[in-house]
This record gives sequence, structure tokens and C-alpha cells, in this order.
Amino acid sequence: MGENGIFHDRGKGYGLFLQEYNGNYKITAGKQKNGKEYLDWCWPQEWSYDEGKMVKAEKVKPVNVYLGNKDSAIQILTEFLRALKDDEPEEGTPF
Repeated sequence: MGENGIFHDRGKGYGLFLQEYNGNYKITAGKQKNGKEYLDWCWPQEWSYDEGKMVKAEKVKPVNVYLGNKDSAIQILTEFLRALKDDEPEEGTPF
């Protein structure tokens, strides 16, 4: 596991990190190059009450998808995997 978590390379060094912090998990876009890890950053939009519209946020943020605690992360990723496989949930499973 690297500095930024588990890395899955999608090709040419670009991929996804599975990160854990204080028992909560997230997936972050990033890359590995020359043995170093880099996260992808973006300028998110936020609502401006002064302007009455969406405007560029003041700070850049990493491109994250928050999954919650370990049980929640497993449930979410299992649902996605099942959808990709086009499987039906097993009887008695809560998801």
C-alpha cells in the first residue's frame, strides 16, 4: 500500500486510489509516475448567494467519492459489482 492507499492502475499510470482515514473510506482519482503518487485535483463549484448562481470554489479539492465506514464501503462496492455483473441480490441480503 502506497502513501495514498491502494492503487489500481487503469493504464499509463492513471488510476484510482482506495484510501482509508479514521475508519472511513473513499476512492480518489490519481496517478503514479516514476515511483511517486499524485492525486487529481479539481475546482468544484459552489452556490454563491451574493451572485445567485454557481461559481468556482475558492480552493481546489481532490477528486473523491466518499464511501463511509468499512461496512458501508463494502456494501456500496458490492452493489456496483453486482450491477456490473447484472446479478440479482441473494434472498435475505439487505442490499
